[in-house]
Amino acid sequence: MFVRRPTAAPLSLADLAALTQEVADDVRAGLHEVHADAESRWHVRLRCDDQVDVWLISWTEDQGTQLHDHAYSPPLTRRSYYDVEGHQLTRLASVWTDNPEAPAPELRAAS
Repeated sequence: MFVRRPTAAPLSLADLAALTQEVADDVRAGLHEVHADAESRWHVRLRCDDQVDVWLISWTEDQGTQLHDHAYSPPLTRRSYYDVEGHQLTRLASVWTDNPEAPAPELRAAS
């Protein structure tokens, strides 16, 4: 199996979010045709360069996919940090990261 290794610097999270919004806007505007196939998942590659590989994928409610990876793409995870005080759960912060070892953000000034 051939795996393409990225050669350019990865996009920042802000750039990736902007690209995602741009592609979503294009889809909503009808610039990309979308199909739903009852027999199999449908997909089309919208963009492929040294930084990203963008696919438009559709499937019906009774279709799915097995757990799989995406070559050398790191997982993108949203971490949320909470505090409990007096039986009240309060979200202190939410952070998107592609680093599974990222430290928690500084949430409060030291007392």
